[in-house]
Amino acid sequence: MTQKHTSSRSVRAMYPKLAGSMATRVYRWGGNATAFMVLRGMLPEAYDAIVATTDDLCKNQHRDSRGIFDMPNGNRRDGSEGFIWIDTVFGVCPFLLWTGLAAGRQDFIDESCFQMLKHHEILFNKELKVYHQAINYDAPGELTPSFWSRGCGWGALALAEMVYDLPKDHKDYPDILQAFQDLMEGCRNHMDEDGMLHQAMEDKTSYPETSGTALVLYAMGRGIKNKSLDAAEYKEVFLRGLEGISRYNRSRRLGLQLLSRLPRARKRNHGRLC
Repeated sequence: MTQKHTSSRSVRAMYPKLAGSMATRVYRWGGNATAFMVLRGMLPEAYDAIVATTDDLCKNQHRDSRGIFDMPNGNRRDGSEGFIWIDTVFGVCPFLLWTGLAAGRQDFIDESCFQMLKHHEILFNKELKVYHQAINYDAPGELTPSFWSRGCGWGALALAEMVYDLPKDHKDYPDILQAFQDLMEGCRNHMDEDGMLHQAMEDKTSYPETSGTALVLYAMGRGIKNKSLDAAEYKEVFLRGLEGISRYNRSRRLGLQLLSRLPRARKRNHGRLC
């Protein structure tokens, strides 16, 4: 029932000093696609497994002193708070929410909101309105310095799905919605003229990042669809992003087919698709 978003080898390559069981532990739980389908009645045979897995996650994942899912000691051995990264919300927050809704487990739903809002509180840069990827990796209280578009995309996807499915009468819904809208504003402001986000979002000389852009565009599309984002403000940005990312598609024909099905707010001249 687990869904690995990154292989064990790539996690170890990214964080070699976290190698070992804790390097992959946050990827052991999750399974967003499975929980999504169970909630929508498409995979009832997986129900027992996802509920058991979610129980395991809530009971056994290590937490810091505030209750936030972490990796103990991060990259250090000084006993300070553990390593916290935005990857976690992508991997487990929608999963917790969807399993909670499917099973009628309010504790799972509340855990999803708690983890999302605590990660947002710690990792969100209020000035730029984008996410740091992590804190406490090299030193206690030290945030990773750059703003990685793929990391922002992971946070954006989690927030978009939570805004879409979290009951609006939940006590944390207003804060989840505000976090989503703030992040979307920041991502929109960091897109280049072709609608792309770059590897380091604050540095347009870094390369355009297709996966980060795609994740953010997905989240933006979800927000436009459920009206948590104002279509008048975001639709043209969304379409420009789709047009921009299609240039990086291996199949020029597929990219053109996609664009031919989209309504155009106005004609744009970005040159040939290639």
